Amino acid sequence: MTLVGVLLLQTLTPVQMTEVKLGPPTPIVGGKVSDVKVGDLTATLFVPDGWKADGPARVCMHFHTAAWYIVSQYQSTGLKDPVVTFNFGQGSTVYGNPFKKEGSFAPWLAEVENQLHTKVDRLVVSSFSAGFGAVRELIRQPDFLDKLETVVLSDSMYGSFTGDPATRTVLPEHAACWKPLVERALAGKTTVVMTCSAIHPPTYAGTDEVSAALVKQMGGEMVEVTPDGSEQSLIRRYDKGKWHVWHYAGITPTAHMTQARHLKDVLLQVYPK
Repeated sequence: MTLVGVLLLQTLTPVQMTEVKLGPPTPIVGGKVSDVKVGDLTATLFVPDGWKADGPARVCMHFHTAAWYIVSQYQSTGLKDPVVTFNFGQGSTVYGNPFKKEGSFAPWLAEVENQLHTKVDRLVVSSFSAGFGAVRELIRQPDFLDKLETVVLSDSMYGSFTGDPATRTVLPEHAACWKPLVERALAGKTTVVMTCSAIHPPTYAGTDEVSAALVKQMGGEMVEVTPDGSEQSLIRRYDKGKWHVWHYAGITPTAHMTQARHLKDVLLQVYPK
């Protein structure tokens, strides 16, 4: 292995996807909460108590989950950066459509920078389920892609089929669209973690199917893992450079929600130091 290869290696431990039960929503504490509005849409900005910009800032952005929960996930890691939560509703189109046009990220970035009174030059991005619709569009935009330090997709990269749906063949472009992000991970610029359940919707490709197709397009193959006997055991993985794809057993709604509820466990390993 070359020296460059050694430098680009990143060893992570796949999290255990044990069921996590949530109580009722709780108030966001420990910082200031404000709205970020662009057009008819509103995101939520959380700025931790004591945070102060000493130059260009790192900001966390999450797509598709209630702000109270996402802030608690980031807070539980002990991390101290501002968090923006985009919770636009149900379905990937409500997340994808606002970011389809080139330059559509710029007004959101400008509004966040205006409220923080500083430039933002680094992003930690996470998404759950339908939130991939935003991330998939945003990685086409250089002012978003070039700032990415870390991306965590929690059961969050679906796609369409090509041909007979019975063959469950992923539409090639719905895997290939993630290549700009993967190329940054392979170059050591961005840590990317894709966690996937084994849920296979009847009319579109599941996250494990899309990510496996992407791995294959990039010249790799998912590696089988001996299950540990749990309901949501790790069953396959692929790790190269700073790109990590972890497939888990589990085909129930609980298995899907479990992916989001272990976001903090992934962040503890991959949040930039």
